[in-house]
Amino acid sequence: MAIKGTVENVAIVGMACAVPADCRDNVDFAKRFGQEQMAKFEKMVGVRERRIAANGDTTADLAHAAAVRLKETGCWNEQDVDAVLFVTQTPNHVLPSTACELQMRLGIKRDVVAYDINLGCSGFVYGVLSSASLLQMQGIHKVLLLGGDTISKLTAEDDASSAPLFGDAGFATLLSRSDGAVPIHYSFMSDGAGAGAILAEHGGRLAMDGMDVFNFTINEVPDLIKEQMSQCGISADQVDYLVLHQANRFVLKQIAMATGFDMKKIPVSMDRFGNTSSASIPMTLCDLKDSNPDMGMKKIVMSGFGVGLSWGTLLMDFDFSKCNGIVME
Repeated sequence: MAIKGTVENVAIVGMACAVPADCRDNVDFAKRFGQEQMAKFEKMVGVRERRIAANGDTTADLAHAAAVRLKETGCWNEQDVDAVLFVTQTPNHVLPSTACELQMRLGIKRDVVAYDINLGCSGFVYGVLSSASLLQMQGIHKVLLLGGDTISKLTAEDDASSAPLFGDAGFATLLSRSDGAVPIHYSFMSDGAGAGAILAEHGGRLAMDGMDVFNFTINEVPDLIKEQMSQCGISADQVDYLVLHQANRFVLKQIAMATGFDMKKIPVSMDRFGNTSSASIPMTLCDLKDSNPDMGMKKIVMSGFGVGLSWGTLLMDFDFSKCNGIVME
């Protein structure tokens, strides 16, 4: 049974993302792993290109760029943010908290809550829940939720399963206490027994058991999505978009079939950006808005799932006019 409930009086009032300028297609991987293998990879996984951070660039740099974009739109200023959360599994340091560093870099006031959340694929939906929880507390009116990952720094160049899959990205989302805001419904689960399915030892490279991850995804994630919709009395026909963590194209298709969604309702960003871990859901939302500039309020289900093992679902009415694009850093 999932942890489930409803958050009242919380609104997402701004969102932006950032990616590195360096765009890598599959040509170099075809030279390394063979044309035939990469053709199969592209057909099954769906990644044609991805953005890769330079050696000296960090996840915090990408999140900072996204936050600056939001500030330029008037979403926040240095004095009105009451909490800074940073969701990542590729922080700048083991310690201190990268959230504290970003609070300083962004010039945000000192009387602010700031801490990191160590999550990957499910990180955005968990970050929204954590932000919404903080907004129920006295004295907290705006939360700047930052995050992303530079997983390319954890992948080995000769790993044909992970090196072509992951891309680097960061995001910034501003959540605010807002009386009368449309409710956000949530369902969350975790299972540490599957922690070895996606693992990076301290100072080591990423190791992933693709079959374990696939089995977890198709056995657990659709049930949580269906449970969330059933709890809210909503059918797939009544949802405009199912926004999934961009694991790979085959996984997205399997979840679509298991939940009764047409693939037309499942937006894809990983073909151009790769699997961007904790940034993949906001990346997909901003990318969808860029393709549909006039889009406004839509009923959506978001679902993040993966490393942990950890998975969560949010159902809400989302205002796409709050998406402020994808910055190239």
